[in-house]
Amino acid sequence: MQAEYQALPTLVSNDALADISRDVGDAKGKFAEGVWQPSDARHRRDLRGPQDIGPMMFYYRADLFEKYGLTVPTTWDEFAATARKLKEARTST
Repeated sequence: MQAEYQALPTLVSNDALADISRDVGDAKGKFAEGVWQPSDARHRRDLRGPQDIGPMMFYYRADLFEKYGLTVPTTWDEFAATARKLKEARTST
């Protein structure tokens, strides 16, 4: 779930949260250390979870990718390189 940081005390006091640590495996290793720190400081340790990591999606125009021979990026570095290629291709036409 996605909850605002200031809503956590209310969720805790209403007993609206559950410890799901047994069900998520090694989730901590899949996130940057910094996203865990806000929840460590003020809340019960069994309610820790990554903070401020909203889901992200990438939409793209398949027709433009096909027209300019681009491949869909899977990393931020590839995204930047693809953007440069597209800009260069569109300005040289």
